[in-house]
Amino acid sequence: DLTELPGIGTDLAAKMREIVETGTCAMLVRVRGEVPQSMVQLLQLPGLGPKRARMLQHELGITTLDELARAAATHQIRELPGFGAQSELRLLEATNARLERHRRYGLVVAKPCAEALMRYLQASGTVEQLVIAGSYRRGLDTDGDLDLLATARHPT
Repeated sequence: DLTELPGIGTDLAAKMREIVETGTCAMLVRVRGEVPQSMVQLLQLPGLGPKRARMLQHELGITTLDELARAAATHQIRELPGFGAQSELRLLEATNARLERHRRYGLVVAKPCAEALMRYLQASGTVEQLVIAGSYRRGLDTDGDLDLLATARHPT
């Protein structure tokens, strides 16, 4: 009986049984359908749990990382109960870091970087073969990162 374990009531025990027996939880499926994917991104930020994310959504209409960054940059978040200047700053920094990771750059930016990196690695004298891979090699309009494949006798 799972309810004999501390912190597990009948409702949680029933959900655990459902997951074990069916491999899923109907409530989880329902909630995932109700919560926009953009809100899931917000919940992945440090210091932003469901209650605070819900408050941002209801009070300021924030549902995306871009909207959160704009609200933090214009000091709207610090005005909400439970938020202050420090938490606003931490959210802005975390949001900007997350957005930077997902930025894509046009080939006009990626090409000089790729070529310079290739020249540098080839000049090191340790690389035997070097090719650019990924979206740059495939000729896509944008590139999120540069993928290089290299071989060397001494890989370190």
